[in-house]
Amino acid sequence: MKKLSLYIPAILISLSLASCSGNKNGEAASVTTNVAEKVKEVNVGVVENAPVARKKYDVKSGIVTFETIMEMSGMKMADKKILYFDDYGMKECEETYKDGKLTESFVSDGKERFKLFHEKKGVYKAGAASNGTAMPFNWNEVSQSDKDGGIAKQGEKMTVAGKDCETFTFITETAGEKTTTKYAGWNHVLLSMELQSKSMKSSEKAVKVEENASVPADKFSIPADYKPL
Repeated sequence: MKKLSLYIPAILISLSLASCSGNKNGEAASVTTNVAEKVKEVNVGVVENAPVARKKYDVKSGIVTFETIMEMSGMKMADKKILYFDDYGMKECEETYKDGKLTESFVSDGKERFKLFHEKKGVYKAGAASNGTAMPFNWNEVSQSDKDGGIAKQGEKMTVAGKDCETFTFITETAGEKTTTKYAGWNHVLLSMELQSKSMKSSEKAVKVEENASVPADKFSIPADYKPL
């Protein structure tokens, strides 16, 4: 079974961890750790036996700018992420920003995946690239058992960044707390993900989509001065 949790945006976790890094009593850090674990657990079983596809998206290339927001424990954190893709999504680069500064990039060059840590000028190899880095939107890859059980449900169409999107929701329950995640996609590109539970709310939503854009080749390569971590 292919687990959707692998695609939960890392920025949602990194934003929460950063917000509590200076906390003296450790209470917020504890809450944040629980939230991070919950985010990683969400929708573990959505995609079942998903095939490795050579054409991930129905658009050859693009640049998508996302606004990311997390609300929990009375705090609200906002930042952005930018997704670059080419060759129908087999080459991808997800850039994560913190306080407006580029901090990390998760990259697939079509053969390998790697993560770039820009402040350290370091690179971590993440293994073979089977299907890019970002989560695709594909209702057909949701397991039939989740559809039949009412865990996953198709929703009404919605517009995100000027694009007409299909939607579906997925519901999980951990330790008695229910989490609902709504996904919206266009041409199999995931443009919106909204997660809500009793203790937190987070979203990652496209604010700008550049279709068939010319993406610089260096977005999918390791800079010459970056060292292995």
